[in-house]
Amino acid sequence: MSMLPLDHEDRVRATMTFNRNVVVTAGAGTGKTTLLINRLLHLLMREPGALPVTAIVALTFTQKSAHEMLSRLREALEKLTADETSETAVDLMNTYSLEKSIIATRAAAA
Repeated sequence: MSMLPLDHEDRVRATMTFNRNVVVTAGAGTGKTTLLINRLLHLLMREPGALPVTAIVALTFTQKSAHEMLSRLREALEKLTADETSETAVDLMNTYSLEKSIIATRAAAA
């Protein structure tokens, strides 16, 4: 059984809050990029109609961070289009009552 981080509820809230902007500040290596990628995936999957990835703004302080975010988002979307069912895919399926094929289609469109 895995232990949840102490700030798990804050991470979930930052991932799932869509009615306002969210600012994430934390030290290096604490999971900011992972949290932001999860938030972007939820934004792309939660609406019945496809949300174009170009409609999302995600700011970072450096070009290196921006490239890392883009790379990780691309990798996450590619995993969602694959046949295997990842933990992220299961989370999205459960959260939004979507079938894997719908998630794969939306990920491919993004």
